[in-house]
Amino acid sequence: MRDDTLKETRETARQMIEEENYEAAINAFSKVEASQELDAESRELRERAVESLINKERNRAAELFLAARKAGDPSKKKELLDSAYNILKALIDKYPSSPLNQKLKSHIAIVQNELDSLK
Repeated sequence: MRDDTLKETRETARQMIEEENYEAAINAFSKVEASQELDAESRELRERAVESLINKERNRAAELFLAARKAGDPSKKKELLDSAYNILKALIDKYPSSPLNQKLKSHIAIVQNELDSLK
C-alpha cells in the first residue's frame, strides 16, 4: 500500500514538473513524507522540483532587478528592488538546505548593493 502511494506520488510529481508546477510536486512529496520516508528516486525528484522552482523564481527576481536598473523613478526602482530581494530571501528561508543558496545569497548581496546606492 505504501509503495503504491509513493509510486503514484512520483508519477504525479513527474507530470507536475513537466507542467512546471513545481510547488505542487514539492507539496505532494511533503504529504507523503509526513507518513513515510521517501526513497532515493522520490528524494531526487523532489530536489529537481525544488531546484527548478528556485531557478524559475531567481529568473523572475532577475527580471525585476533589470527593470529596476532601467527605471528612472527612484521610488519605482526601490519597489522593484524590494520585490526582487523578497523573492530571493523567501527562497532561502523556505529551502535552507538547497545547494543553490550560495548563488541566492550572492544575488541578494547585489540587490542589497543597489538598494544601498539609492540612500
